[in-house]
Amino acid sequence: MIKSILTAAVAAFAFAGAASAEGEFDVSFTYDPAASAEVTYDAFQSQAKRACRIDLRRVGSIAMKTKLERACQQSLVDSVVSATRDASLIALHMGEPVSAQPIDVAAKD
Repeated sequence: MIKSILTAAVAAFAFAGAASAEGEFDVSFTYDPAASAEVTYDAFQSQAKRACRIDLRRVGSIAMKTKLERACQQSLVDSVVSATRDASLIALHMGEPVSAQPIDVAAKD
């Protein structure tokens, strides 16, 4: 199994509680390029969720914690999916259908 590592960075004052006091941090994502787009995308989302945890005491309310964590997760997943340059992952991220097999439009019966 080959594992690839991509690093995504998030920089914003709103994420100050996520991983560092400076509000900017790097996250390394690992994935198997041979895995399906769905499996890889789920792994990216899980890794982003772990990376973006914010201590409730730093933000004051559950609503703010949830809002900041979701924004952080979205930013990380946006960055890492883009960095893969994988058409299937990008399509899945954009909400487009992902085909398992490329369609050969030139071949007609």
